[in-house]
Amino acid sequence: MKKKFLTILITLIFFSINNNLFVKADTSGADFLKFPPSAKSISLGESYSTYKNDIDIIYYNVAGITSLKEKQILFTYFVLGDEMNLEYLGFGFPHSNNFFGIGLIFFHLPFTQFGDAGEKIEDTNIYDLCLTMSYGRNILGIETGINLKYIHRNLVGNKANAFALDFGIIKRFEFLSFLNKESHDNFSLGISIRNLGTKVKFQNIGDKLPLPFNIGCWYEVLKNLIFLFDLDKYYKEESFIFKFGTEYSIFNILFLRIGDRIENGENSFSLGGGIEYKIKNFIISANYGFCFQIDYNNIYVLSLKIRFWIVIFE
Repeated sequence: MKKKFLTILITLIFFSINNNLFVKADTSGADFLKFPPSAKSISLGESYSTYKNDIDIIYYNVAGITSLKEKQILFTYFVLGDEMNLEYLGFGFPHSNNFFGIGLIFFHLPFTQFGDAGEKIEDTNIYDLCLTMSYGRNILGIETGINLKYIHRNLVGNKANAFALDFGIIKRFEFLSFLNKESHDNFSLGISIRNLGTKVKFQNIGDKLPLPFNIGCWYEVLKNLIFLFDLDKYYKEESFIFKFGTEYSIFNILFLRIGDRIENGENSFSLGGGIEYKIKNFIISANYGFCFQIDYNNIYVLSLKIRFWIVIFE
């Protein structure tokens, strides 16, 4: 049993190195939690912790859920290569001054078991999932939020569970708005910490969850031009992760995005775009993100988002 378990772990390590799945920050117990949830965030270099009115943000800084103006549903599909797949499903909605959300990350990888003599035993799957429940509220002009997470891992019958919390705050205000006089809150600053929780344990061997601390800012230079910057620091890691992104919109229909992520002197360039179309009380958004990684497989991401009951409150 131990031999089989070690074989599975070695396989996972090989795939993580080959595809840069786990973002090179550390080797913790549930590295799939480092995957970004949407094509939009990937194309902006993951500089996303202070973005406005987007359900994607609960992954980076749950406080951002308080900027939602309508109900939103998001589905994301990742193309990772080597038969690996990852999907994300998110839903969020405002209710008075309370904001609620739910997110599900599901990662799965085909795996073939072999016996001691090298004979094939069966084809099965390795999978991870994370279920997130989110709550946000605006307190004294500051967006605040909390996530409760349930994490489950299944390595061919070897199962492990963990629980975690995320916390975040965001302050939005007017700053250098001489080029954008239509917006009263054109600048945002946010702080968050994620995955404070229990260890993931397999056969009495426990691994800590990835624990990032984040500072981010969002600057709406023009009504159709946004600059973003994030800084991440993982617990017990010496390096910082710098993230930059720019979004330009054309008539709020077509969106062009570019980003960069710098860690240990290595760049991961990204780009993407999206289109939005309004149908009565619905806005349908389709987004594409591409991340180019030197010496690693590139990542392709597709996201579909539906926003409905457009303006619920002012």
